[in-house]
Amino acid sequence: MVIIKTDWCSHCQRALPELEEVSKLTGGVFPIYKLDGDKNKELVNSMGVSGFPTIKFINPDGQISDNYQGARDKKAILDGICKRAKKCY
Repeated sequence: MVIIKTDWCSHCQRALPELEEVSKLTGGVFPIYKLDGDKNKELVNSMGVSGFPTIKFINPDGQISDNYQGARDKKAILDGICKRAKKCY
């Protein structure tokens, strides 16, 4: 998963530790990549990002796909991964 964040965003600061915990709980199967929205404005705009944080899934082929839609706490994120991957952690 990719989190598109900024350093000044309090929602990003709260979501990042939850995502990092999810990555640990999945044994690293769902690594978290961080993309700074302020330093990568052109890329972020091309991805259609309109707010921070935006969390996007990565397909098995490495392509960034759709947005994660849901609460940004550990349990909700794990539930979203379980539904998407058809495997629970």
